[in-house]
Amino acid sequence: MIHCYCLLQLDPKEGDTYREWLLYHDRSNLDYSEALQNSQNLIDRGMQEERRIIFVDDDEERLKKIEDLFQGENRATFFLMESPIQLELIAKKIAWKSVLQCLEVKGGTTDFWKEFSRKLEEVHLAAGLLLADSADLGTLQLKAKIGRGDRPVRNGLYLKGAFAGTPAIIVGAGPTLKDHLQTLHTLQENALIFSGGSALAALPFEPHFAGHIDPIAPYREAKRYAYGETPFFFQSRVSSENFSLIHGEAIWFPETHHTFLNWLDGIEEPFDGGWTVGTFLTQIAYFLGCDPIVIVGMDLCYADGAKYPHRPNDPIHTSLCTAETGETTQPDWLMARRWFEELSVQATDRQWIDARGGGLPFAGRFETVPLSTLKLHQKCNLRQQVYKAIHALPFLLPSEEKLREWEMSLKRCAEQAIFPNQGEEFKGEVVYDLLLSPLWKIFRPFFEQGMGQGEEIWLHRLIFFQRVIQEHLHAIEMELS
Repeated sequence: MIHCYCLLQLDPKEGDTYREWLLYHDRSNLDYSEALQNSQNLIDRGMQEERRIIFVDDDEERLKKIEDLFQGENRATFFLMESPIQLELIAKKIAWKSVLQCLEVKGGTTDFWKEFSRKLEEVHLAAGLLLADSADLGTLQLKAKIGRGDRPVRNGLYLKGAFAGTPAIIVGAGPTLKDHLQTLHTLQENALIFSGGSALAALPFEPHFAGHIDPIAPYREAKRYAYGETPFFFQSRVSSENFSLIHGEAIWFPETHHTFLNWLDGIEEPFDGGWTVGTFLTQIAYFLGCDPIVIVGMDLCYADGAKYPHRPNDPIHTSLCTAETGETTQPDWLMARRWFEELSVQATDRQWIDARGGGLPFAGRFETVPLSTLKLHQKCNLRQQVYKAIHALPFLLPSEEKLREWEMSLKRCAEQAIFPNQGEEFKGEVVYDLLLSPLWKIFRPFFEQGMGQGEEIWLHRLIFFQRVIQEHLHAIEMELS
């Protein structure tokens, strides 16, 4: 693991301390002042970890003094913040430069630098998640889409505003859910209840809408869901095994990250489904016009070492982290919380209610209200309204022709991926625009981290494109054979 410090407005007097930190390493000792005092012992023990330092400053003279201290040290990088409008751009550059590294931000006491730290931490989390989601180069999602077969599915984009003013309750599977099950059961004619993923097995009654988005999901748990006729929202990334368990109406919504799937489905309209099935369902509730939108059971943190109380033996997530409030959580949950907060701030025409009674706290425009005290007026035959709206939806058009176009574009790109020409060799190819170029933006910083002296990035790019193309052609061949 590479440990990276991002130091904001560092006093040049402290420069030597951090230069020493680069030279003497100890995985087990993160008290750097003590490490410096015992540097010779650490060298003798030979326990090393890779380290990097990134300096950011808005004072050119001060930054130059730091650069002089680190002259010749290729593990130190420097960014001059010449204008506040560079905040997001520099944050993104640093986040991708340090992707898959342990990033620690220090310094900067003004509101501006606090905002920079917040944005950097957010973009760094997102970069890691996007890289993880693309680890198989999009082939897992492609296989899921092809594996869906020719089953007719409804186009959910025609549901826009269909339930304007109807309350929505988005249910998660967190530890606080058990405290609300009885109240939730009584609200089935007062609000549309949305539940997806792991929460479906934890809910003892049928929600109005269910949802799946994961390309890899626990098939056995999905089989435990007892209500086969529930209308199901999904994205094309959802695993074909779990999709096969949808016996009611399957309602398609666009993919959020791998947008080439939307092209294959014949629709390129963007849809921000966020980071989890909970954010996906919340965006749909907002899209449907629901108001207020109430969050229940989506704690976004662990309790007593367990991710979900109804699955205490689940393996621990490989990237656990600690929230600022001390709770154990994971990166996608932290990003989900920020997504909720940002949507609540943007959507000022809706009321946002946190009725969880625990979990990671929400900021933004969320009001904290106990679920049992909510005044939600009874609606007339909500389930009947749901089924009427669903059956009025048009079906998504078949995508066989689109898949053939995609395969032909892949083959043309394979023929052209011989000599580098900064993308001109793929000009006009949909595979380049929607697959190769987006993936390269994600993976390029990762390749740059590992480049040796004299290596050329174009060679990595060329080999990367060739691999992506061959992996997708193989996936199509396997799924259609």
